[in-house]
Amino acid sequence: MSTWNLLSVDNPALARAALGVGLQNLAVVDLCEAPYNLVPDDDATVALNTALAAVGESGVSSRIYFSKPGDYTLNGDLQTGTVLGYTYNGQVLFPAVGINDGLSVVIAGSAPIGNGGAGRPSNGVRLISNATDGWIFDCIPSHTQFSADNPWTNVRPFFEDIIIQAPTDPQCGGINALTAQSFRCRGLQMRTGFIGGGGSQTGTKEAICLPQNLNCGQLELDVNIRNWPMGIRLSEHTLLQGLISNVKYPLVADVGGDHATHMSKLSLVECDTMVHLEADIGHLVLLSGTVEFEATLSAPTALLSSAGATSWLKNIRGNVSLRMTPDTGGTLPATSELGDISFSNLTRGLPGAKDLHPHDTFTRQFYPQTNPGLSWPTFHPAYVATGSFSVSAEGSLVSTNGTSQSRMIYPAKDRGVTRTVSATMTLDATSPHVRVHVGYIVSGIYALRGFFVDVTGTNLRLYGYVNATTTAYCRKEGAVSLGGTHVITAKMVVDPMGRPAVVSAFVDGVKMCSYYPTEAEREYMVPNPNAATYPVMGDGLSLYEEGSVVSDFRVMDAPADEWVAARGTATLSSGSVTITDAKITANSVVRVWHGVITGSAGSLNAPSLSAGSGFDITADAGSDNNPVYWEVVSY
Repeated sequence: MSTWNLLSVDNPALARAALGVGLQNLAVVDLCEAPYNLVPDDDATVALNTALAAVGESGVSSRIYFSKPGDYTLNGDLQTGTVLGYTYNGQVLFPAVGINDGLSVVIAGSAPIGNGGAGRPSNGVRLISNATDGWIFDCIPSHTQFSADNPWTNVRPFFEDIIIQAPTDPQCGGINALTAQSFRCRGLQMRTGFIGGGGSQTGTKEAICLPQNLNCGQLELDVNIRNWPMGIRLSEHTLLQGLISNVKYPLVADVGGDHATHMSKLSLVECDTMVHLEADIGHLVLLSGTVEFEATLSAPTALLSSAGATSWLKNIRGNVSLRMTPDTGGTLPATSELGDISFSNLTRGLPGAKDLHPHDTFTRQFYPQTNPGLSWPTFHPAYVATGSFSVSAEGSLVSTNGTSQSRMIYPAKDRGVTRTVSATMTLDATSPHVRVHVGYIVSGIYALRGFFVDVTGTNLRLYGYVNATTTAYCRKEGAVSLGGTHVITAKMVVDPMGRPAVVSAFVDGVKMCSYYPTEAEREYMVPNPNAATYPVMGDGLSLYEEGSVVSDFRVMDAPADEWVAARGTATLSSGSVTITDAKITANSVVRVWHGVITGSAGSLNAPSLSAGSGFDITADAGSDNNPVYWEVVSY
């Protein structure tokens, strides 16, 4: 049996005495083998501390790992002490290593982790801490060097393929590597007991505190951080990638960062900000790389933020390629308050958020689900503008509001593109009321306006709400069947400026009617990325009752409508009206439909053409005095 296996967890002194015999030749410590013999559900605090202390005294860089996947607890007391004026305080401690030595220690699981989350299990090795203060992992320093603010230990902590979980509202920190010489992680998740989204955390410590300035570099993080009050306290010489979600301040700086933090495909989801300064630091914070920021309706409150005056932000420098969705925040401070930082490829809001049109089959990785989240299969963000929805079964989106409108909006692929917006839905059997939106303005001074195809009962209407007024709408009676499954489509044809030229309504692929926005309405719909003043458009749907089920929503590029030679409106008088048009021929194509019906109405007959004169519009009811719309498709 090896010297290592003879070491006793219960007798650290014996372990240290045996170090000189043969431990220097060993570099792998399996906590699931003798003498530790851990199995899932065991408390691993003592075993980890004993192994770390032994490795520290051996001077041999080692890999300490759990060969048996499962959950292990960290229920040990905090261990605290003061060295060179610095107080450490952690459940598990990396050892003090002197100035002339160097030691790398890896804490690892047995295999790559499955991150888990709401409705999905975690897989691999998870360490579940009960800490209420201090840190889960901390370092004991041993010496001063480089005139650094804090003392050092020459340990380099590494974490691989492991989940570290804090309590639901963590008052503790996660990993404190402030006094270490370096830090790396790969396949590490820092999470809390709260596994949903948008949790409210009251703690003040971060998931990972990187080594202080003047470290030896090689700070490399491939990490997933969820539901902490703070994510990563920045330092220098850092390569950062991964996902940070539901974290108020994902990147925090008080000192440090004057050698660049490079963000390699970093995703931030539902965070209040990107970088937060906790002090008026004298150091620069240098940023570079690529970030995708996906926010909720209320976040981010500011892309860059500070705990005090916004003038502190002058210390943030660099160049970041940034994409943000949706446009519900992400404000930049005034230019005078920034230093030399630039954001390239800045996408503010819904336009350009994805390279594809949205397509949602309401198939989620788990359900039931009350927050639609990302669409499938195009992974567009979908957000609920009002009301509430539920995916109660795969492929079945319903409203859970039941008393008023529930509205969901998807980002448009591009501003000013001719497109169709379709929803496949099974209508309520008694009183359906559903709506498909096209060109919906999601922000700016004209927010909430756009064009809609609306189904109420068996009736179909097409109208708009632009410039705070409702347009006179087209209406088609009896276009749908109660309880039936239909594809309801809105089509928007745009002019070269991206303004809506014509909006049409379809049921099951059949064109029912069209609306031609006025010049004033078109001007209100000019696409522009300045969301504070001009519209930013999306597409979506609304449900007004609980009985209708949507199984598919999709937006597609579409060719323009066929050429329309002329169009206009008229009003029937005793069921008929004559339209004068000398260009009409015997082969002209004319289509007609009712406008707003205020009294009795009959079905409209095919127009009667008179070459060189015009055409007659008639209804089969002589009492029909309602308005009608007409189009001459071709002469």
